[in-house]
Amino acid sequence: MSSYLLVFFSALSAAVGLFLLRKVLDYKGHPSGYLSIFYFFTFLMALVMNVRARVPFSETFDLKMGGVGIFAGALAVAMMFSVGRALKLGPSGISFAFQNSGAVLPPLVMVLLFQAPFGFALTIGNVLGMGLVVAGLFWAANSSSEEKGKNKLSRKWALYAILSFIFQGVLLCLYQWKCFLTCHSVPEHGLIPFKCAESGECWFMPAMFISAWIFQILIFGVTLRRGFHLSELLLGCVGGIGNTFTTIFLLQATKVAHTPSEKAMIFPLFAGLMILLCSFSGRLFYKERINWPANLVCVAGILIGTFI
Repeated sequence: MSSYLLVFFSALSAAVGLFLLRKVLDYKGHPSGYLSIFYFFTFLMALVMNVRARVPFSETFDLKMGGVGIFAGALAVAMMFSVGRALKLGPSGISFAFQNSGAVLPPLVMVLLFQAPFGFALTIGNVLGMGLVVAGLFWAANSSSEEKGKNKLSRKWALYAILSFIFQGVLLCLYQWKCFLTCHSVPEHGLIPFKCAESGECWFMPAMFISAWIFQILIFGVTLRRGFHLSELLLGCVGGIGNTFTTIFLLQATKVAHTPSEKAMIFPLFAGLMILLCSFSGRLFYKERINWPANLVCVAGILIGTFI
């Protein structure tokens, strides 16, 4: 299956997860409660779909791959925590734009660190496309924030917004770097200090989401100190199951992307599709105004970065 098609399905399931989070807020739930259930059910689904078919476990378990997954889970929780703090301190639209803009870090970092021998290169079209996607994200976000009249920015907000950008970018870089661990045909490199058996890759997602759940449930217990609301339980369960497919599709896209253009545009394409799908769901279910020029800039960036 094409990497671009996998990215589309990943963005679609991710947009559903964000919509369910909005519904939790509508029912007076809390994002921390939703995410605690969300991560737990993602872990259960990842365990069933990735590991159950590979028994006995002793033959597939890879401690190094599990360690990479645990680190990825910590990054995911840190990113969501930073976004949550940014949302409390400043405009929601621009806060999400900072987070999604982290999608431009992987192609830049991977080209800088690994370059052509590992299949990474950037064209003028890729760079222009990524720039347009980011511009569209911030344009759409700014108009959303202006509508809600929440434009005050502070240094604390800027700190958490930048941290969400960094954590998102590093997490996505990790997704692409992980492919090197099970690909024994790539050249040796100082930033690939070990290799893992291909069969051990099935432990990455369970390790990632059990660690994310542990960190998140601790945050929930310390900050809220209450039980879960029904909306958090039900919608978190559905969202977590969907998030399994979001992650599977995105990870698979990094594996099947062969050309430098595909490798460069996977995550900017994901971010652009996310803003488009969230704009349409906001219009359909919440009667929000769509910033068509900003969305067209995103579409133009996706098309230029992908095909030029």
